[in-house]
Amino acid sequence: MQLQVKLNYETFENIICTALEGGSNYWYILGEIKGCPLSFEMTDKAPSERIAYGLWHNKDAEVYIHDNEMDICDDGEDDTELLGILTYDSVRERMQLATINHLSEIEAMISGNFDAWTADTLFQVLVMGRVVFG
Repeated sequence: MQLQVKLNYETFENIICTALEGGSNYWYILGEIKGCPLSFEMTDKAPSERIAYGLWHNKDAEVYIHDNEMDICDDGEDDTELLGILTYDSVRERMQLATINHLSEIEAMISGNFDAWTADTLFQVLVMGRVVFG
């Protein structure tokens, strides 16, 4: 059985902004960001809002998410593990995946009855396809 959940932009923005601004800060670092509005294009919006906007509206958007644990490479450079790349298509596919094991979190986000942990759970599914941390 496959469930269909209608997710609107406001709910998606709440997931991304809540996760990026606090819920997921313990495990991620933002890497390269492509296809999201630059600061001078949406001066009244926070970076997390611009990322959400880009992922929702731009089919070419890419947001690289790395593990915040840094390793020192043989060449002495800091290195972080790439955990996932958020794209226009991947967030839609992974939200569908989230309906299998995380429907209660999706319902909480839709109803507005959510917290940072709820957003973190869904953000982990968006990035890695499953909950890995916490």
